[in-house]
Amino acid sequence: MASASVHVDGLVNSSDWQDRYFHVDQILDRPGPRTDPSFLAGDEVKEFLRNQCKILVIGAGGLGCEILANLALTGFKDIHVIDMDTIDISNLNRQFLFRPADVGKPKAIIAAEYIMRRVPGVKVTPYFGKIQDKDDSYYMQFNLVICGLDSVEARRWINATLVNLVDPENPESLKPLIDGGTEGFKGQARVILPTVTSCYECSLDMLNKPTSFPICTIANTPRLPEHCIEWASVLEWPRIHGGEKVDTDDPEHINWLYTVASARAKEFKIEGVTYSLTHGVVKNIIPAIASTNAIIAGKSYSLCPPTLFYTAPASCCNEAFKIATSSAAYLNNYFMLIGTEGIYSYTFEHEQRKDCPVCGGESLEISISREMTVDELIEILTERQTIQIKKPSLATSTRSIYLQGPPQLEQKTRPNLERKVSELVEEGDPVIVTASTLPFNLSLSSKMPKADLNKAGWEQSEFPILCETCLGDNPFIRMTKQEFGRSCGTCARPFTIFRWNPGSGSRYKTTVICQTCAKVKNVCQTCLLDLEYGLPTQVRDTALGAQTEAPTSDINREYYAQNMENQMADGTKSMMQLGGKTSSAGKEMLKELARTNPYYKRNRPHICSFFVKGECNRGDECPYRHEKPVENELSHQNIKDRYHGHDDPVARKILVKYATAQGLKPPEDQSIMSLFLSSLPTSVTEADIRTHVATSLPHVPSSQLKSIVHVAKSSRCAFVNFKDRESAERAAEAWAKGLDINDQRVNIKWGRGKNGGTSKTSTSLSSTTAA
Repeated sequence: MASASVHVDGLVNSSDWQDRYFHVDQILDRPGPRTDPSFLAGDEVKEFLRNQCKILVIGAGGLGCEILANLALTGFKDIHVIDMDTIDISNLNRQFLFRPADVGKPKAIIAAEYIMRRVPGVKVTPYFGKIQDKDDSYYMQFNLVICGLDSVEARRWINATLVNLVDPENPESLKPLIDGGTEGFKGQARVILPTVTSCYECSLDMLNKPTSFPICTIANTPRLPEHCIEWASVLEWPRIHGGEKVDTDDPEHINWLYTVASARAKEFKIEGVTYSLTHGVVKNIIPAIASTNAIIAGKSYSLCPPTLFYTAPASCCNEAFKIATSSAAYLNNYFMLIGTEGIYSYTFEHEQRKDCPVCGGESLEISISREMTVDELIEILTERQTIQIKKPSLATSTRSIYLQGPPQLEQKTRPNLERKVSELVEEGDPVIVTASTLPFNLSLSSKMPKADLNKAGWEQSEFPILCETCLGDNPFIRMTKQEFGRSCGTCARPFTIFRWNPGSGSRYKTTVICQTCAKVKNVCQTCLLDLEYGLPTQVRDTALGAQTEAPTSDINREYYAQNMENQMADGTKSMMQLGGKTSSAGKEMLKELARTNPYYKRNRPHICSFFVKGECNRGDECPYRHEKPVENELSHQNIKDRYHGHDDPVARKILVKYATAQGLKPPEDQSIMSLFLSSLPTSVTEADIRTHVATSLPHVPSSQLKSIVHVAKSSRCAFVNFKDRESAERAAEAWAKGLDINDQRVNIKWGRGKNGGTSKTSTSLSSTTAA
């Protein structure tokens, strides 16, 4: 593949029509309010833009066609374009530089011819080939590079190449990279200043994972047309064709897959399998939208429907113009467009990763346990979001661990795949990772695995466990993460804390307990409310008759937390694993009390302490609430009490209110300390009653249960007598919806027993009770 300089009628037309640059010159003739101090208005900047600036466009597809046209019309006259693809008939609906007669021809050459024919005076030099074909000297000649690629590997390659070009002693070696990308109605544009701002490699974790379907679903229970297509390509093709691979660019192969997938869909009565969908699934094609391409490329376009109009200030060509002329501040450094539901745009600064293998100065740390095999390490390097290296080769400073090629070396090192990494790598010796698709080496330094850290009393996590209320209503939330930033509020182990703002007008929130403690009680790490019901743990545990095994004192609490984490990791214990059978009455009670909708009012800012003192002079700009605090028992809550469900005033308020609503309001007579049970099963014994009472009241000490009086079986009733009024009230709150004994619901009322409730014959119901 060779470079081609294209001419029209044998000459490059350099004429300009009248007032061609009238609107652009309005920007370049005088400085503006946001103009860079280095901006030199007038002929000098025009001369650089139109006669000196050399710009490279990588990709001449849907985005590249828009970029080339916009650059030419903006005033750039020396443009180079690289693309290795040829024109397919499916490109014509959005790549407007091509016509039906161009099908099968190189995109770069046809796009260059079209631009030079339609925009006189512009020279476009195409190259039909790969970006890897060019050396460093080729890229050094350009002032700017713009990417309109559809390949992650190609983006990573050009990003690393431009970073490697930078010479601190030569400012001209820094080549700004403007990267654009679209995915349906979504798009992004970013400005990368190699070694100065975050590079493409720093943001690998923002990429979406490719869609995949479980093999069991594909093979046995397909429900979607995509399942049938995957079955044809993943299972049926290898069975019929053996070792021959599917050529996704071969129409005969695609047609075979389409025919087989259609038959599969007909068998399971699934509609929607088409040739175009088959082609898209096997090639993992994401449909491109012309309007999204236009916005990201850098021109104001009217979106469909025509009533919507959007200007993309952060698009690629606008940024190229601002960088080349210094006429305005350029993007810092990431722009997102989301048009799936309305139109939403967001700009933020993506930060550099210190362990970025391209622009970072530190080696990447990765947990390598002593039992991990080389094959498992390669799988991690392939699947992990921040690495994503295809076909990696591994070596140390003294030996080769596994090499992907050439075939002789791959065969020689293949037995190492089943060996443990600890057998091949000395402690502290970095592992060098290389790949043919990337122009850089990745250095891995092993660190203590997470399990070992937790054994030492530390916890690492990637994302917090939060309820919907604490997370907030902002779908584009940003969090800060600090490993081992504080000790857990319950078990005192250091853990990873997260901090974020849940929405406009809200206060910043943070996690206060570790994930292990949150999983044990199934609660939010911030508000400590139950994740399923949105209620305090004391309410949930009282209704379900659950009792935590966690120590409430400082003794052994770290050991308990570590032991619980090991059990959950081994699968021997699940989140909030309750002992005994959960009563249906308790579940009904929780369903009635459950908070189904988020309560964002809980995220309001705290009360301004200066306002309380009468000293706040910030007025409406004060970020805190200007209210007088209300002093009551609810304003003094303790993290440990809320977590363990002991003496939580909010929980007591909820339980008392619910018990009252169910007709179990405590009598005014404080001497009444008995509860009357009616509608008992005919076969129940006093021992059965005692067992169910004890298991349903884990928060009431058994020593506070005075006696249980089972009246004659024919009456099917009994009295439960307590030694103090508080224990009786706790029991009434727990049994507000009734008590299940031998799978039968028992009614509860307050009752009075003479002689301390010990007499079976002289017992009467309290006049204050209701059925």
